[in-house]
Parts: sequence; structure tokens; C-alpha cells
Amino acid sequence: MKSLIYLMDRMRIKREWMKKRTDVICPKIQKKLEKAKNEIAANIARHSDDKRFEVQHIYGGTYVVDLERRTCTCRKWELTELPCCHEVCRISLINATPEDYVHSSYLREAYLASYDPAIAPLPGSNAWRDSGKIPILPLKKLRLPGRP
Repeated sequence: MKSLIYLMDRMRIKREWMKKRTDVICPKIQKKLEKAKNEIAANIARHSDDKRFEVQHIYGGTYVVDLERRTCTCRKWELTELPCCHEVCRISLINATPEDYVHSSYLREAYLASYDPAIAPLPGSNAWRDSGKIPILPLKKLRLPGRP
């Protein structure tokens, strides 16, 4: 019963907390995106064609970012659906905003939709109707052989 009360409160608190916010993206995801934005200084992006870019990391490594397939050879973008620092570097090259390339499951609307269904409160045992049947008794304890 306590876990049900905890879940009811948690769902309500999360729902009310997100309704007060005006961000388009969830706060934790926005922090990760800001971290990727700070890391673009260590990357140099070059056009290959309209859809593919080469991003060279200053500390070593060259990555290929494909805009059409939404992939990067570091694979972070494919695994998390968040633009990695290489993708953010490419986005800054074409003067776009990284927030437009975040997956829709990280948006405010998706967060609110996940916390929208409310858990209905349950009445206590004092409000239960009497069925008129004999209550179920616990099983008798069995002593297994060789056990104290």
C-alpha cells in the first residue's frame, strides 16, 4: 500500500514540476546537449556533400556524420538519439540549432504524456464489502525431514 502512495505522489509531483517549466526539451537532456555544445571547440567540421560531413577531433580521430541517416561513426547519436559533439559541430557549421535534432521522446510533451496517467487511489480494508464467505487462512507450517 505504501508503494502505491509513493507512486501516486511521484507521478503527481513530476507532472506538476514539468508543467511549471517552459523548456522545450527535458532539463537533464538539455544539460547533456549543453555539454556537447561546449565540446565543439575541439572539433573541425568539413563538408563532403549536402548530407555527409567529416568532423576531425583535435585530440585525434576523424568521424563521419551523415545527416540523412542520422548517424555518426562514434555511434553515440545512434545509441542515445541525442546529437553528439561531432553532430553539434556540424549543426553549428550550417547555422542550425541542436535542439531541432533531438529525438521527440526527449521533448516536454513526451515527458508530460508519460506522467499524464494518474494512479487511482484505492480504498482501505475498512471500506471493503463483506462477502459472507469464510476468510482464507494461511497454510499450516510443514516440518521438512531433517530440519529443526
